[in-house]
Amino acid sequence: MKKEEIIKEIRKRVGTYRTQDVIMKHSMDVMKEHYSSLSTPSNSLTETTKAVKAFGEAAKRITSIKSPPPPKVSEGDIGYVKQEQKYGCGFSCIAMILNTDYWTVKNEFPKTRLDKELGAESGISVDFDAKSYLYQKGYIGYTVYETLGYLQKKREPKEWIKEFAPLHIISVVLNGHSHACVWKDGIIYDPFREGEYTIDDYEKIESITGFWKLALPQEKEQTEGETE
Repeated sequence: MKKEEIIKEIRKRVGTYRTQDVIMKHSMDVMKEHYSSLSTPSNSLTETTKAVKAFGEAAKRITSIKSPPPPKVSEGDIGYVKQEQKYGCGFSCIAMILNTDYWTVKNEFPKTRLDKELGAESGISVDFDAKSYLYQKGYIGYTVYETLGYLQKKREPKEWIKEFAPLHIISVVLNGHSHACVWKDGIIYDPFREGEYTIDDYEKIESITGFWKLALPQEKEQTEGETE
């Protein structure tokens, strides 16, 4: 597979809506598949070296592509959902975004230590578990962090603590512990305590994951039918 073919395959898998993490995931998938086909004794070191160089050049070109702006959508009102377990804030955040209940979301996740007893030691991560789950429901997410790059350089709050999507799941520090809340139009909906809060009500902001709802094929057909 030549460099141009690698790039073409990655573009095909990434599709229309590209974010940096989606691009990197598909890039790595294609590269691993192609590299495995070369990892046989019959292939020379020269061929492998050329392939590795092609991977590097392809990744550089693909990740330099400017992502198109996310589609503008109007998200519905947030329906508050209180967490039912000590470390269940992530499930509540997902439920709020999907306008469903806590246990509907919780029961769709694999068994975790939460199932052993109330108040177990772990929940779910926002930047992986929640983002992956919501992707299956038609949402695409992008996460920004307090630290920047592999040097873990901390940024000033004004540089990155801002809304950039229709709605967000925000990782905060509350009473010394990491905690997830929903953030929309300047208001934070906290699964641990009812009410409307702001950034200033928390000790620290660790990360912000913005979500955009993408129209699924059946939703597009319904919308088009209504406008005709």
